[in-house]
Amino acid sequence: GGIGKTTLVVEFLHQYLEGNISTSWKPELISFFTAKSTRWGLSGLEHISAREVGAADAAMHIVRALSSEPLDKKWFTSTPDQVIEKTARVLQDWGISQQDHLIIIDNTETMAVDEESRAALSQQIKRIARQLGRVILTSRRRERVEANEIELLPLKTGESIQLLKKRGRELNRQPII
Repeated sequence: GGIGKTTLVVEFLHQYLEGNISTSWKPELISFFTAKSTRWGLSGLEHISAREVGAADAAMHIVRALSSEPLDKKWFTSTPDQVIEKTARVLQDWGISQQDHLIIIDNTETMAVDEESRAALSQQIKRIARQLGRVILTSRRRERVEANEIELLPLKTGESIQLLKKRGRELNRQPII
């Protein structure tokens, strides 16, 4: 924890959205869901969520972001596979195809605690990738999903300094600035 997985993904998205990174693939929609349950605060480790979350929560998060109406009760009584299927229909109604959607699921290690739930989470993430969009995961453990590794080359000195100064300004940290 704290090595910079989320920061790396968020910085990539900022660079992409600012036009500093060119790609042949351009998503129409980018969804970000975090399953983070703790954070470091002034008093040490703080719990920010006591509720367990799963792949269905990530899918429902997408629908909530697109709709101004609250979700009806059936969303909360459906199985994860049913929620993913319903989300796929909502995206289809919005004209967003699986190929046009980038989904970031952050801190997936908190979404499954034992071998059985890890296996179920793996299947649900695969289903999300097949039906809802391309997926980027961050996790403190190796998840059980087929993935394309992304080679990350070290930043050049100038790029590192630029990134630190930018983060220092954003966080108003005078020693870094």
